[in-house]
Amino acid sequence: MSIPRAASERFSGGQWPSPAFLLLLAMGCCAAPTAHPQQRAPAAQGAAAQPEHAILTLRTNGVERGEFTVLRIADGDFWIAAADLPKLQIAPREQARREHGGETWYSARRLGATSVRFEEQDLRLVIDFRADVLAGTQVDLSNRAAPVPLSDPVNSLVLSYRLGVEKPAQGPTVVAADTDLNVRVAGILLRQEMRLDSSPDRKRVTRGATQAIWDDRKNARRYIAGDVVSHAGPYGSTITGAGAMVAKVYDLAPDLVRQPTANIHASTTLPADVEVQVDGTTIYRGRVAPGPITLDNLLLSGGTRTVRVVVTDSAGRQQIIEQPFLFADTVLAKGFHEYNYFAGKRSDISETNTFVYRESAWQGYHRYGLSDDLTVSAGGEGNADFHNVGAGITLRSDRAGLLAVDLMRHTDRAAGTSANGWSARYTYQSPLGSLVLGRRQFGDRFHSFATTLDNPFPRRETRIGFATSWWRLNFSADWVRSVKAAETQDNRFARLSTNLSRKVSLFAEYQTTRVNGKDGSAFNVYLRADLENDHWVSTTAQSQSGIRDFEVQAGKQLPAGEGFGYRVGTTVSSADGGSSQRSSFLAADLNLRPASASLYAQTTPGGQGGTYVLGQVSGALVALDGYWGMTRQVTDGFALVKLGVPQKDVEILLNNQPQGRTDALGRLFLPQVGSFGRQDITINDKELGMQYTMTERRRTIAPSYRSGTIVDFGVRKVNAVAGTAWQVRGGERKPIVARSWTMAGDAGSVAIETGSAGDFYLENAEAGVYTGSLRIQDRAYTCRMTVPTFPEPVHELKEGLVCE
Repeated sequence: MSIPRAASERFSGGQWPSPAFLLLLAMGCCAAPTAHPQQRAPAAQGAAAQPEHAILTLRTNGVERGEFTVLRIADGDFWIAAADLPKLQIAPREQARREHGGETWYSARRLGATSVRFEEQDLRLVIDFRADVLAGTQVDLSNRAAPVPLSDPVNSLVLSYRLGVEKPAQGPTVVAADTDLNVRVAGILLRQEMRLDSSPDRKRVTRGATQAIWDDRKNARRYIAGDVVSHAGPYGSTITGAGAMVAKVYDLAPDLVRQPTANIHASTTLPADVEVQVDGTTIYRGRVAPGPITLDNLLLSGGTRTVRVVVTDSAGRQQIIEQPFLFADTVLAKGFHEYNYFAGKRSDISETNTFVYRESAWQGYHRYGLSDDLTVSAGGEGNADFHNVGAGITLRSDRAGLLAVDLMRHTDRAAGTSANGWSARYTYQSPLGSLVLGRRQFGDRFHSFATTLDNPFPRRETRIGFATSWWRLNFSADWVRSVKAAETQDNRFARLSTNLSRKVSLFAEYQTTRVNGKDGSAFNVYLRADLENDHWVSTTAQSQSGIRDFEVQAGKQLPAGEGFGYRVGTTVSSADGGSSQRSSFLAADLNLRPASASLYAQTTPGGQGGTYVLGQVSGALVALDGYWGMTRQVTDGFALVKLGVPQKDVEILLNNQPQGRTDALGRLFLPQVGSFGRQDITINDKELGMQYTMTERRRTIAPSYRSGTIVDFGVRKVNAVAGTAWQVRGGERKPIVARSWTMAGDAGSVAIETGSAGDFYLENAEAGVYTGSLRIQDRAYTCRMTVPTFPEPVHELKEGLVCE
């Protein structure tokens, strides 16, 4: 039966139908049904086939959506306005698009409705859509803190130094000084290292590394000109050189995740509860709307882990999805690059501790995440005489683990020879343990930059490694066989570590070696106990090549900030022949605000013994943002912390570790702040005076490499006044109750709000005279208030605010 339009619409416009219309409607409703069948007329010829407007309550997939204007179609379909699809969380589909009355509508059936039911009594339209039609829910499972704004490095100058005096047991006393100059200008870091040495077999003054570094942190890219350390990944060696280098360094962007993350997909046609478990531990619970469910960015460690998703809808139906996922940072997520390219001169360090620049050379490697399961790579190295090139793949399988295979080719132009090589490595890791299998093999003439007479290139190498944990025990074992031109060497390792209690740890290692059939072994046991107040004791027992050492140490941990630490110990060595030797040592370190000092002394009685002493003082001269001074040595990022007010002796903490106290101007320089990663700097706000207020006590930064960050907490003095606002008329004073108005003075304007007794309170009211006007009943009043200069946090105005 067709619903009359007047009955199906709700009259929201404020106009009701006329009595005549209502009479005709009643007659039509009460008339007896006709006996002959009703003919369906074409839409262009009969109004009955035209879509009818209706305002109905919509319920989609068990969720009440509210009232919507829809079009009812003669065939039982309903059309939904295009503007209402986002409100219903339904994606438009071209095949469902309809035009009527100059507006765009969408057919419910063609949008993917599985059922359309009109409840005439309640004027309710109930539609159930397929889950894939709905917008769905996306849940971020990363559980990571909000991204840290990358700290822009400020212009700065840091001259770090280390002065040392060495008195060996035999020979002359040696004085040495090392300096490291770092100048940051316009985002570029200029570095120069130097060394002064009085040793007779070395040059008096030698130059260390010279560099210009620019970090593009947004794209995690580093450019270096000057002395560098370069490597070619699995396709070459690690070398020092001078030239130009560009590298992808993901540490520059600490919040960028380059490895694959777990993404789980499910769906529900009704509202549902979702629970995500990893290895039986629940990491997420939540309620989702009908539609597809996407669980994104799950990032954990531990290798292959079992991810389980349980979806329980409002009807009690349950679906369970369980699958393994391999979390590994040795592969790249789809679309990510990693590379290192170098061109310049290869360099070495000579016997006199100076740089020696040799032939022109190049190195490079590049990795790319073709997908989350496939990383491809290529690279090589070379000079005018030879080059090595290669390519490889790394396959990632959630169930099988990681397999990396590389193929290489060596060409020696000088000798006119060539050789091939290959390597393969399989890794499987889970919370229960890990397994590593490796094999590499090269032709007879294959070599790299690192190949020397003392370090020949291996022809074949096989590696097997295993590690597992049980209860408090961590056990690992490795076997490596390396075949070189003149020797075959087997090394076997077995390691055991455990925490016997919360403060007592044990480590043991056993090693056997066979070189060309000759056997050797070594054994090492280390036991440490942490005591109160950062004190500790330890013992070490070693045995190798017929020599046994037993050492006992005790000490106090050197704090990260200012403070004192030390180590004392004694060692007894004995050989199979029965001879023994005893030595003792003392090491002390002191961190002060302007510098650090250390002393190491060792004495060994006997004919060849003696006393060895090394004393050092290290520190830095720093200048940035109007601050300069002496501090402890700076070897990485640094920060200048400002309270914003001149208060002395307020404690500053870095990653919850005390660093020192502010000076008279409320500043503290932090010389050792790790670059790139998240670093939390905190004020001990309990030590701030009562007259000060602050908006936050913790700031998170991510400093640049060897560069400074200004951390200004913006602490400000509480400068508040309180009093009563008075209305004066005919010599009578009475409070002005519950009113608000504005007054102005030389220092700016203030907003006055009075309470039930005429009282008011103003923060940050600068000293001066404030005036304004206020209308009370039929009269305009001129208001006046004087704020004096005062030392206390809150000052009570004796005369208050007077309006007369």
